[in-house]
Amino acid sequence: MIAFVTCAKNPGGTADDALAATALRKRGHQVDTVLWTDKGVPWDEYQHLALRSTWDYYLRPDEFRAWVRARRKLWNPAKTVLWNLDKRYLLELERRGVPIVPTRLIERGPLVLEWPEAVLKPAISGGAHRTFRIGAVALSLAEAGRALGEILQGSAAILQPFVPEVARDGEWSLIFFRGVFSHAVLKRPAANDFRTQEAHGALIERAAPPGPVLAAATFALRAAAQETLYARVDGVWARGAFLLMELELIEPSLYFLGDAAAADRFAAAIVATL
Repeated sequence: MIAFVTCAKNPGGTADDALAATALRKRGHQVDTVLWTDKGVPWDEYQHLALRSTWDYYLRPDEFRAWVRARRKLWNPAKTVLWNLDKRYLLELERRGVPIVPTRLIERGPLVLEWPEAVLKPAISGGAHRTFRIGAVALSLAEAGRALGEILQGSAAILQPFVPEVARDGEWSLIFFRGVFSHAVLKRPAANDFRTQEAHGALIERAAPPGPVLAAATFALRAAAQETLYARVDGVWARGAFLLMELELIEPSLYFLGDAAAADRFAAAIVATL
């Protein structure tokens, strides 16, 4: 039996999950969709626990950490998930030679800006939760200072320069299964926005990444040196290079976009872990 693990905000799973479950059932496997917070789930009876849409973990990180540590047969593995939980991993990857969007870790105030425009977010977050753009057309420095104070009540914060290429050209998401590239999408924010999540109106389209983008994303994933069933490498082409924005190893959308072949590649990767 295989469990697709989700959250109470999304109890039925996602359209991607449905495609992958169909592919697994065609291979003879039972697939259940279960909530990570459900105390009645017989976790040890499953051969494989696939983290899929646990999209509230950042609201209760201590509880999620404890749940992850208690699970066997979890993919991605607990070690990988715990490493990826806090965005300070970006600084570790930078030390390993991965080009990243310049990133400053803030553990206490006050807020000091190095760039005319910036993006502020919690170090533990997802889905653009409490993510703010600072600058002339967004939050003032005073407003951003107050936002930082709220963020620091729950976690450290991350400050990065606003990268105009995200709004102009889009953000790349490259998906890998067991370290092998599967497919990619290009995400363009809605007009007058900077967030690249579909929930915020972004346009998401399948696209073939240029060679340098694929090579850089592959290097970033290998530099992480984490065991992965799935991985999503998010970044932007700016300043003549692919700059890593996020390495999504917990519960990323995999953007099958109705492509049964991509879902089947994911199913095959799951079967390989059994």
